[in-house]
Amino acid sequence: MKRLLALLALPLALALGSLTAGAATEPVGDPSTNPACADFFSGGGNYTADPATGQPTLFFQYQMEASTCSPFTYTLYVLDGSQNQFSPPIAVIRSGSGTSAVESYQIAIPESGPTPCTSSVWVYATVTAGPHVFDRAQTAGNFQVTYSDPSAGGSCSPGISFG
Repeated sequence: MKRLLALLALPLALALGSLTAGAATEPVGDPSTNPACADFFSGGGNYTADPATGQPTLFFQYQMEASTCSPFTYTLYVLDGSQNQFSPPIAVIRSGSGTSAVESYQIAIPESGPTPCTSSVWVYATVTAGPHVFDRAQTAGNFQVTYSDPSAGGSCSPGISFG
């Protein structure tokens, strides 16, 4: 009887062992290991003049797999055209509210006279709990968002999207 129980328990032990080993090696953003509220689904934005103020502005939005949740911190980082931090750094930090899966940002960029189709900012976003990064969009590197000015014409792409 003990041998039978041991044989029946073996597949379960192997399955649990492989799940534990896999969880330690899954890449950031793997939906199989992250809660849905800590997993980026899609997003995008554009960098253009704010219609009300004329100030160069980044309009950006991302959507999680589910409504944001309270144990997590959601941060959007904005870097200058050389992928360096602005002075002072631009990072918008929000706590999970549980009310929406979509986060929208409108951020004035401290750049005077950006050139359409040439000037850009770089962005990335993270979901963290303490020091642990649960997801990052984009997984490695940053998204480049090129300045566009619809009133000046031009043929540059009017923003980015992912997901």
